[in-house]
Amino acid sequence: MRLWRYVSILCCVWALPAYAGGTFSFTLDNDLYFGTDREYSNGGLFSYTADIGQAPQFIRSFLANTFEPEAFQMRYSLGQLIYTPVDKQTTDAVPNERPYVGLLFGQVDAVYSKGPLVHRLSLVLGVFGPPAIGGEVQNFVHSIRDLPRAEGWDNQIRTEPALNLHYDVAAPLNVLGDEAFALTLEPYLGLSFGNVSTSARAGFVWRFGPDLEGQPAALSIRHGHEVPRLFKPKDSFRWHIHAGATGEVEAYSTVVEGNLFRSSLEAPDKTLQWEGRFGALASYGRYWLGFGVSAISRRHDFQERTFHRIGEIRFGISLF
Repeated sequence: MRLWRYVSILCCVWALPAYAGGTFSFTLDNDLYFGTDREYSNGGLFSYTADIGQAPQFIRSFLANTFEPEAFQMRYSLGQLIYTPVDKQTTDAVPNERPYVGLLFGQVDAVYSKGPLVHRLSLVLGVFGPPAIGGEVQNFVHSIRDLPRAEGWDNQIRTEPALNLHYDVAAPLNVLGDEAFALTLEPYLGLSFGNVSTSARAGFVWRFGPDLEGQPAALSIRHGHEVPRLFKPKDSFRWHIHAGATGEVEAYSTVVEGNLFRSSLEAPDKTLQWEGRFGALASYGRYWLGFGVSAISRRHDFQERTFHRIGEIRFGISLF
């Protein structure tokens, strides 16, 4: 068991750079902000976004020779996602609900622009099951907040590697761009393939505020489909609000349907899904802080017939 944990952590951090010069950020989301503790329960994501000069040479050469990008940046992330059934007080297996799932993962995003379009290529490597330490993290947080333990983690899905590929393309549009305020619309399309999620999606993100250039994006831990942006610090107070929505057709997801290669508890997946998001972000100098609210549709047939609300807090620092 310990060996699996060490291997999973190494798989997650293999792409982190050895030096800093970009932007570090941390995102934490949880449904406890809205008084629930079920389904998608918690997520955390550490990210480092860098410009082209800090990308590995083989990646720079591949993108330059293959796509001839006009601008290019990288993002390296380490994250964890935790999913639980509604009934977490029983030690027995809970049928007809989402299984207990922990996912510990590393993610590398290569983002490049060419003409009016921005492209994102993404690789996710990680592990499902006990090595993802989902139960330990959740019950540690519960102990700090004096909440009941989740007693059913012995029934979580079995250990299995996580592998996913993502491709998204966005077409940023400057709807309003005077000197005082700017309004941008960023529609996007995307595909995912792997055992984390095999799906197709379409969505959009609105942003409104003064001086949007160089402000970070409103990224979702669960999807992360919005284009990562390299934060450019300024010695002034800046802010923006953002809103967006995503519609998705999903063929398979381990976090709902259980193990792909082994038997486990599962729930019948809802093929059509949606998510709406709203939030705000403020920065001063090298530092920024943001919050967001998400409303997520049902992910399986036995879920309550209502959307699930998630709160999100993000903060970051530029090391330029």
